[in-house]
Amino acid sequence: MCSITASIIILIFCTATTMTSPIIAPACVDLTAREEIRTVSAVDRTRLLAEYKRERRTLGPRRFATAIASKELCEIVKRIDKALAPQRMPYWDSRWDLRLPRPSDSVIFSENFFPKTRRRRAKEKLPRET
Repeated sequence: MCSITASIIILIFCTATTMTSPIIAPACVDLTAREEIRTVSAVDRTRLLAEYKRERRTLGPRRFATAIASKELCEIVKRIDKALAPQRMPYWDSRWDLRLPRPSDSVIFSENFFPKTRRRRAKEKLPRET
């Protein structure tokens, strides 16, 4: 089985490892019937993230992490596709990002593309009592 990109475990199946390698995806996923993640509207991305989070909450974080790296991935994809109908879960063609001088500069990793949904509070430094 291929490795899932941790930063966007999302929904985005597996990706290419070099600019020339083909995209790796589970056999149950037909990429020709799906959009590339950059072509999906902001509204549809929001729906996608909400459904992804619902699925993760339902399974629990640990079970979800093992499920996406196993044959259960196909079932998860089917459930998300059904919830997103008529759209389908998009894929990520990482070859686009590998062409950049710094792939980490990709729009995929920007705050505008996938906004943070849970903000962590910086630890407040309280004055010491004397």
